[in-house]
Amino acid sequence: MRNAPRAIIALMAVFISIALVACTPAAGLVAERDALQQGAAQQAGRIADLEGRIADADARLTEARDTLTATKSERDDVQALLEETASEHEAFLATEKVLVDGLIAERNTLASKGRELEAKLTERQNAINAVVGERDAARTEREQLKAQVASLNSALASAAATTSSLLARVSSPVRCYYSEISYYGYTSGSVRCY
Repeated sequence: MRNAPRAIIALMAVFISIALVACTPAAGLVAERDALQQGAAQQAGRIADLEGRIADADARLTEARDTLTATKSERDDVQALLEETASEHEAFLATEKVLVDGLIAERNTLASKGRELEAKLTERQNAINAVVGERDAARTEREQLKAQVASLNSALASAAATTSSLLARVSSPVRCYYSEISYYGYTSGSVRCY
């Protein structure tokens, strides 16, 4: 009976050891569970954040697609306007080319007429110069003839005076007179004796 407390104590120690051994894995499992729950909560938060980012990206993608669609529509409008403008420009250039070709042809015609008129003007100027030369030569010849006529008239007057003086000396009833006649710018002298 004296060994009974010791046996009880030993038995209790065994039970405590068994309880400790049994509780140790349970405590580890609880800790692992808590860690897993905390990790799951963190993952859920990250998933929610990612879902928010995805939703925001989807919204921006939708906006970008709408903008792209509007831009494509605007581009199509601009392309159509550009094609229309190019068509009008080509038609305008064709019309302008016809007009320019006509103006060039008219200019060439006028230039040809101008050269013809210039040649005629040169020809007429040469003819005028020839006539002027002939006129100047005629004037020179006329002045020379006038000088000759004046010289002859002077000689005739001198001769008439000499003749009158000689006739007066011989007491002849004959009288001589000197006269001048002008015609077409020329003066001619003559002596008449009566």
